[in-house]
Amino acid sequence: MDERTDIELVALIAREGDAAVRILFDRYSPIMLALSRKILSRPDEAEEVVNDAFMELFRKSGLYSAERGHVKSYLLILTRSRSLDRLRQRKSGPRREVARLDAQDESLLTANSRPTDRAEQSEEADRMRAVVDCLPPDERLAIESAYYGGLSHQEIAEKLGEPLGTVKGRIRRGLIRMRDHLRIRDGKSLV
Repeated sequence: MDERTDIELVALIAREGDAAVRILFDRYSPIMLALSRKILSRPDEAEEVVNDAFMELFRKSGLYSAERGHVKSYLLILTRSRSLDRLRQRKSGPRREVARLDAQDESLLTANSRPTDRAEQSEEADRMRAVVDCLPPDERLAIESAYYGGLSHQEIAEKLGEPLGTVKGRIRRGLIRMRDHLRIRDGKSLV
């Protein structure tokens, strides 16, 4: 098990290349794959998205700044963005319905990782599921439609028959509630 931090590994990518990327891949590919598969519903495309995300990290490692966020967050945002881009490219196929995280998704989180990683990822997935479940139904539906369904705010508004501003407000309020709930659960002050 490599004890180096994510930031140290990103800094090493320029010198050690594959070895440093491989360590980060082992750490985060299961959760990235779960996210991409949730959005795309196609395992082969999800794997391509995760590989593309790591290729971008490899190419642009010198541009990463720790002040802008954690490496894990960067990789998850990159995975989500690329997955949504692919979903939008499927203009000929029907949009899939929004689905909740379930046991199948959790199994993706645990594939090909160390037992300690699997436990942490499972715990994190449970924690996020609990936080989303605590949201009021209208906020939860808007967030799930945007983040797992790949719908734009306008598409969500049309689907729900609600004004665009209402949908944007629900997503914003929901994300703020999630952030606050996670801070409380972690014992951090909200001030």
